[in-house]
Amino acid sequence: MLDRPRDKTRSDEVSLSALQFLFAEMVSYCQERVSGIADFERLLGSMGRHVGIRLLILITHRTQTASNPKRPQRETRLLKTLLWLHTAFWKSAFGFQADSLERSTESGRSDEYMISTNKPLFASGISVPKDMSQLSIEAFTAGIVEGALEGLGFKSP
Repeated sequence: MLDRPRDKTRSDEVSLSALQFLFAEMVSYCQERVSGIADFERLLGSMGRHVGIRLLILITHRTQTASNPKRPQRETRLLKTLLWLHTAFWKSAFGFQADSLERSTESGRSDEYMISTNKPLFASGISVPKDMSQLSIEAFTAGIVEGALEGLGFKSP
């Protein structure tokens, strides 16, 4: 793996069972180290954030070298960045485009956006215990998006 050029592995995929096994171990690791659901989701999100930062570096490198290696561009407006995350980033990271990008309709939350997908990314291989029924395993996915946004210069409050 280390002998191959970084850009030549673009079409290589990891098997779903290997990814689910790795994620199940991450969930087990988190479960042993936290006491509440909020801490559990925070730790999963933190792990996802680190993955998101690294994915962003890889995806932007591949995009820039393929499209215009001499003049790389980075979007600085939030909506265009979210559209890029919703389409190109999501497809590169997860193999498919997210289903929708929605703006919050609640009063006082007009600056909140939601990227939705009907196909759960990581929750499909994990069974949540009954005492943790409120746990959202997809906090890891949210962390990936948070890390990508942070890497693009958009800090969360």
